[in-house]
Amino acid sequence: MTPDELPAYLEALKARVDVAGRAAANGMSQAFDRGLKSNELIRTTGHPSSPGSPPALESGRLRASLKIVAAVEAGPHRFRSANYPSTAYARIQEYGGTIWAKHTYVDRKGETKPGFLRWGTPGNYHYARHVRLPERSYMRTGVKRMSGDGTLRRGAVAAFNRVMGFG
Repeated sequence: MTPDELPAYLEALKARVDVAGRAAANGMSQAFDRGLKSNELIRTTGHPSSPGSPPALESGRLRASLKIVAAVEAGPHRFRSANYPSTAYARIQEYGGTIWAKHTYVDRKGETKPGFLRWGTPGNYHYARHVRLPERSYMRTGVKRMSGDGTLRRGAVAAFNRVMGFG
């Protein structure tokens, strides 16, 4: 490249940098999605996972509910993307908590009583007015693992380099 060609080359790079930045944010989100689905949300045991470990894969709905929000501008030459689960029970799996029966029923005497939660399989149902679910983090542990092992960085760099035309 000659000194006369350098300004045009730099202008071409400048024109691609925002597109590449958006691609990097999307690449990081896609890497996170793949990592969660292939590491944190894979265990199938037939019974609940131990407290503190990611939730056991039962129906696959939690894993299938993971969504990626396309990158949006977050400032000059800055982009942000997001991942989130969309099932109703995603938050309680991540942080733990207590679930209370929200309905009531009328007994044989005509008195209104608090309802019960019911879960299980036919012939093996369990009943309770409330249940405490322990924390079974998968999003936060995934972020920690993939930030530490370079997965997120590699996803962003690969996408950035593709758009910029680098190696």
